[in-house]
Amino acid sequence: MKLPHQGHEVHLCKIWSDTYDIDIVRDIVRNPNFICKVCGRVAANEENICDPAPL
Repeated sequence: MKLPHQGHEVHLCKIWSDTYDIDIVRDIVRNPNFICKVCGRVAANEENICDPAPL
């Protein structure tokens, strides 16, 4: 996947690398429903993942 791509500013990988704010990340990953097929991170909403797949 080419970076950056459309919507990347709200993806978990970008948010974490820009802020390292555990409070923001905690809200995104709480009760995960999706996993990124690129990096393996999980998030509650698919819009926070680059290449989402349902868990």
